[in-house]
Amino acid sequence: MFLSPIDPLLAVLYAAYRLRPLRVPLLFVGLIPAVLYALPAQPCSCIRTPFVRCSSMGRTTYYYAAMKSDLKNLASQEEIFFSDNDAYSASHQELTFVSSNGVKVTVYASAEGWAARATHDALPDSEACAMYYGNAPPHGIDALEDVDPGTLACTN
Repeated sequence: MFLSPIDPLLAVLYAAYRLRPLRVPLLFVGLIPAVLYALPAQPCSCIRTPFVRCSSMGRTTYYYAAMKSDLKNLASQEEIFFSDNDAYSASHQELTFVSSNGVKVTVYASAEGWAARATHDALPDSEACAMYYGNAPPHGIDALEDVDPGTLACTN
């Protein structure tokens, strides 16, 4: 049986009620650990507080996650566009594709395939993710040389 955060508090209050002569010491000594137990381990999870790190992941991990997510969404949009038009598109408007904040996606497309490169404003241009499918046109993306079609490749 698991204890809820309120159970130790109720136990201290009940003991103080039953033992009248020890009521004040029990309340002072017993309520402090009970209240501390009831607090969550990380209150307010990731509020910006000085000198406190919210998670072990660095910011670059989040930037790479945004780039990977955008490339996966672009792949879905390219397949939808291909099923309707029998060709791939390099236009974000035709694909109805919108990238995340700070992410720039460059698309190279032909009738037989497409390749895309994603960069983030907060990272240098040498750090990027890329993906291709089919017979992609010349794109100059070095990260895609030894990668299977449909696989994400990142510099980090």
